[in-house]
Amino acid sequence: MTVNRRAEGALAEKAALDFLINKGMRHVASNYHAPGGEIDLILLDGDELVFAEVRSTSKDSPLVSPEDTVRHVKQGRLKAAANHFIESGAAEDLNFGDARFDFLAVRTGLGKPQITHYPDAFR
Repeated sequence: MTVNRRAEGALAEKAALDFLINKGMRHVASNYHAPGGEIDLILLDGDELVFAEVRSTSKDSPLVSPEDTVRHVKQGRLKAAANHFIESGAAEDLNFGDARFDFLAVRTGLGKPQITHYPDAFR
C-alpha cells in the first residue's frame, strides 16, 4: 500500500467517523485489531453496537466502487473480529443490546468526501 493510499484511507475513516458522530452515534474505538481481521470503527447507536467498515476510492479509480470491495471473505473477517471484541471483554462496559455491521463507501478526491452509509449492511 502506498503512502498516498494510506493517507486516503485515513482521510476516509476520519470523514466516516465525523459523519456517524453527526448522526448521533458515540465513538468507542478505531482500528480494532483482532486475529485475522480489523474493524475500522466501533460505535454505539443508542443501545446498538455498530461495527463499521469504511472503504474508499478516489477520482483516480473510477472503475472500482467501494461497494465492490467487500466480499464474503472480508465479511467473515469482520464478523470474527467483532466476536473477538465482544468475547475479549472490550465491550463489557458498553451496555449494548444488539450489534450490527454498517458499511460506509467514501469517495475522495473530489473536494469534500462523498459518503454513502449502508446501515446493517450484512448479517
